[in-house]
Amino acid sequence: MLNFILIANPENRRVGFFQQAIAHFNLPPATVVDYADLIAGKQTLEQFNIPNTIIRFDSPEKNFDVDKAIIAEGSREIFSTSSHQHISAEAATKLAQTEREERRI
Repeated sequence: MLNFILIANPENRRVGFFQQAIAHFNLPPATVVDYADLIAGKQTLEQFNIPNTIIRFDSPEKNFDVDKAIIAEGSREIFSTSSHQHISAEAATKLAQTEREERRI
């Protein structure tokens, strides 16, 4: 039996569509891993390294905070040894907080 792991924002409508699709084939529901939990280290992909498991990464879609966190996390690796101009993960986080505060005004 196949097992599915879906990396996604749980509020995303595509999560429901995917669950419906696999239910149509009498497969068990996918385990949904929240992008925010994965980025924060609350969950890891290693815990799903089991036979007959498919890991699907869904788009972060309309969750701008997750989008920025993914970019910031990637920048740690890409730019850690580069001389290119870049924004640090800390600066991206601060920028996200500033933008949230400005939206409240």
